[in-house]
Amino acid sequence: MTRIPTETGTTEDDRPAAGASPTSSAARAPKNALDAYFRVSARGSTFGNELRGGLTTFMAMAYIVLLNPILLGVN
Repeated sequence: MTRIPTETGTTEDDRPAAGASPTSSAARAPKNALDAYFRVSARGSTFGNELRGGLTTFMAMAYIVLLNPILLGVN
């Protein structure tokens, strides 16, 4: 993913050293067992965003799977 240059942590000087503990607001303590396992909060996301992304991906895939036979069957 390409980062915007004005974003915090985009230059080498702003990034924490390898192995250093994260200090940004995006790194939060896990809220539940699923969050602890998938580290959603630590990556700066929410379960709502992940659910919407997964649903969008599934709907696009289902559309392609249903549409391909129809397009291939047309003479």
